[in-house]
Amino acid sequence: MAGSRGDNREAEALIDAVYATIESAEAWREVVPRVARWLGAESALLFTPWEADPSRAFGVTHNIPEERLRDYAAYYHAHDVWKDAAERRGLLRAGAQFLSHRVLPVNEMLRSEIYADLWRPLDIGHMLCALLTDDRHEATAPAIALSLFRRLDKGGFSDAEAGRSEAIMPHVRRSLLAARRLEAARALLDSYEASLRASGEAVLLLTPELRVLHASGEPAEIFGRDGVLRIAQGRLGADDAGVRRQLELAARDAAAGRPRGALRVGGAGATQIEIAVMPWRPGRLLARVRALGRSAAGGVARVAERHRLTEAERRVLALLADGAGVADIAAALAIRPMTVRKHLASLFEKTGERSQRALVALVWRHA
Repeated sequence: MAGSRGDNREAEALIDAVYATIESAEAWREVVPRVARWLGAESALLFTPWEADPSRAFGVTHNIPEERLRDYAAYYHAHDVWKDAAERRGLLRAGAQFLSHRVLPVNEMLRSEIYADLWRPLDIGHMLCALLTDDRHEATAPAIALSLFRRLDKGGFSDAEAGRSEAIMPHVRRSLLAARRLEAARALLDSYEASLRASGEAVLLLTPELRVLHASGEPAEIFGRDGVLRIAQGRLGADDAGVRRQLELAARDAAAGRPRGALRVGGAGATQIEIAVMPWRPGRLLARVRALGRSAAGGVARVAERHRLTEAERRVLALLADGAGVADIAAALAIRPMTVRKHLASLFEKTGERSQRALVALVWRHA
């Protein structure tokens, strides 16, 4: 009984550690070895192609050299006989797991190209693979898998160890899905903010007295030295008395539920600004402020020409610059989210940028 209670405590502690990774992907570097040890594995690979950070594109390992990850990724899609055998048996689906010796005889694996080139140098002879998602899972494609490995002379994973794996993997899957959704939301928010800052736009949360509660950004052409508007002592205003009066009237009418059309102010050498003040909820207003005369289209065209983008990459970049996320781009272009991610990976490679936010900023720098 004491041993059973100890096993349960160890499992509960491991589950807690798994869910702690939602806020920090780096925590997997500690958790993957713990999962491997708990399941009797000597090495492991959590294959997690995070689109927001190409440097983490092949996941987290335990006792597998980082430089071998690209070799594994290439074989995973081309020569992995364990994967091919599992695919023939219909096991490559989210929530499934398989033991390598159950899907492919050991003597066949020993004659394979991947064993000679990759597994034998790494002293890998047996695998327990859990598919956490598959390519059809649009929210997280491409597939995520946790593969656990043993030396050939230690024998394959037992049914008891496979049962332990089945108990922990749903928690691993849920934590990864939650983390990826959270990361996707943050990437989208970063793209919106970068687009607003770089395009000369800002969104302000105001009181009816024009006190600024939050500003998405303060583009120089709007709030800079020669800008038309000012944020001073926490209030939105302007040097020109006529503009100040227009803002006050627009805020008064919006607070009363009668928003005016967008105001255009500026001229005579200053950047022309458009501002629309709208009611949001009692005591709160939203103001969208933008500098006129700039659009993403010119920036997309210049970036496409400079970096020799394909037409498909150009369309993805244009939608990204307009604030669209991966799912929105896929829907607009009638392609799979995984295809969008492949185009994004190509854009990262061609432009040298490392995030969606940086791509948006690149477009607006060229606008």
